[in-house]
Amino acid sequence: MGLLRTFGALATATAIALALPISPAQAARVFDVEYSVSCGRVTVISDDAEKLAIYYGSEAVTSDLLAADGAVLVDQYEVGTIATIRSTLYVVAYLAGHESGTGITQTLTVPQDCTGVSKATLTITGTRRVGKTLVAKVGTWVPAPLFHTYQWYRNGTAISEANDIDYTPVAADRGKRLKVKVTAFFVGYSSVSRTSKPTAKIKAGLFDSVRPKISRDVWTATAAPGTWNPVPTTLKYQWYLGTKKVKGATSATFDIPASYVNKKIRVRVTGSKAGYTTRVRFSKYFLVTPSS
Repeated sequence: MGLLRTFGALATATAIALALPISPAQAARVFDVEYSVSCGRVTVISDDAEKLAIYYGSEAVTSDLLAADGAVLVDQYEVGTIATIRSTLYVVAYLAGHESGTGITQTLTVPQDCTGVSKATLTITGTRRVGKTLVAKVGTWVPAPLFHTYQWYRNGTAISEANDIDYTPVAADRGKRLKVKVTAFFVGYSSVSRTSKPTAKIKAGLFDSVRPKISRDVWTATAAPGTWNPVPTTLKYQWYLGTKKVKGATSATFDIPASYVNKKIRVRVTGSKAGYTTRVRFSKYFLVTPSS
């Protein structure tokens, strides 16, 4: 704990203008201000009679202290702390009701870029597969940081615009290893970075889909592929008579020959997308009845 000997002017401009008698004791009073300085922080303790302001900004305060940049005002008998990423703070003591530029400012140097941060653990959680979200899980820093920044990497190369706490692997990540670097920023301490261990190789994504259905309008059969997630880049169709492919029947609709009456048809739908495992789904068999 340190001690500042600060001189505060008691006489106001109004008193001087009225030519009231001012004793030397009134003209300048000594304030002993206890303070402590740590990395990025200053704490002051007001004495039993006066008030204090601690602030950063212009050293010469000519306006109301209440409007001073970053001002923290401390009442008598109280403790005030200000945290800042700036290397200089100012302290002024004043009497209650004399906040407009009274007192003589004292300068304090605030340590910045301190070392000794206790690094947090960093892991990646989530399914290592295209289309599934991975999350950077950050442990506890000491002291607590102001904020974090993130950067994801693919096989050691930074991924453009991958700067969030989470990341969803894309087609380019298939077969690659991912890692994330987290940088923490502090008041009074140098920024600190941690990089996770690389993941296992990212696997191909998987489609969620339902079985396709067949509908019929007179002699035209239509395949409804159903809902796929994600939406495939391409969907291909192949119609079957029983277990045998129908040659050339590779669109979503199929003109049913009259010879297929009382026979069963079905359709195969194949979905594909870069980075995903191709998926094949078959409809149930559909019995061809005579047209009404």
